[in-house]
Amino acid sequence: MIRLTRLNQQVVVVNPDNILWADESPDTILCFVGGDKLIVREPIDEVMERVIKFQRKLRTGLDTAQFQRPGGVER
Repeated sequence: MIRLTRLNQQVVVVNPDNILWADESPDTILCFVGGDKLIVREPIDEVMERVIKFQRKLRTGLDTAQFQRPGGVER
């Protein structure tokens, strides 16, 4: 699951496996299986990074935070 923020500052946690597509115009809109849509504050690139990090964690079973380079930049 990934944590995102609605426009009203409410935190929401979503299953990224259910995201069909995302659009940024200018707000980020996520469309889910079943047709539900969610507008979030995070830019589309941030949403993509969180989804990728979540998928890596599932596939490897590792916490990717342990692979940070000095200065906090992840590989």
